[in-house]
Amino acid sequence: MKIRISLIAGLLIVSSACTAMWLLGRQQAVPDISGIWIENPNKIEEFELTDHRNKAFTNKDLQVRWSLVAYGYTHCPDYCPVILSTLSSVEKELSSGGEFLDLNWLFYSVDHQRDNVEQLAKYLSYFDTPYVGLTVVSGQVFKNFEAGLGIYYEKDLSSEVKHKNHSGYIVNHSLMLLLINPKGEFKAVLRPQKQPDGRYAFNADQILEDYLAIRRFTRG
Repeated sequence: MKIRISLIAGLLIVSSACTAMWLLGRQQAVPDISGIWIENPNKIEEFELTDHRNKAFTNKDLQVRWSLVAYGYTHCPDYCPVILSTLSSVEKELSSGGEFLDLNWLFYSVDHQRDNVEQLAKYLSYFDTPYVGLTVVSGQVFKNFEAGLGIYYEKDLSSEVKHKNHSGYIVNHSLMLLLINPKGEFKAVLRPQKQPDGRYAFNADQILEDYLAIRRFTRG
């Protein structure tokens, strides 16, 4: 009887140790980022967009390399140019580090009416980063791209913005950066940080840290 109790106790100790190791493994099963890691992503359904060089952009263009997607519109008076400038800083730091450079820098317009190919090309030329601008022309299937990435926006036709050279209606949209893996799967959301004045903004160092954490975690 004593032997049996000892064996059971030993099994309990081993079982507890295995459980602890399993839980530790579960805690380390996601990269530590300021955002959301999507453990079981789904592929984005078939879509077709047009880039700022007037070329078709489809699911195939999301394969082989990772893709970082920012979204907004060229007539945005504040957030969008700041985000793209911040990402330009990230791109420079990443290039100087020489690690995980296989990244597409995408900017998706949520204002298809005004952001045609020419407008996107002109707008992106102001930034020192190899951005690929994406918009929609008549007849293209684009909703799958937006739905697959959870891109939210709403045109406010009752508004009028006058800021420097921008005027007209505004487009309200969520403020996130979206990371797609080389399989064309939506893999992570990077969130902005709350500032002392209550606003939310992205920090270049945090974006770079999160991106590197994800790439080192996946090693792909």
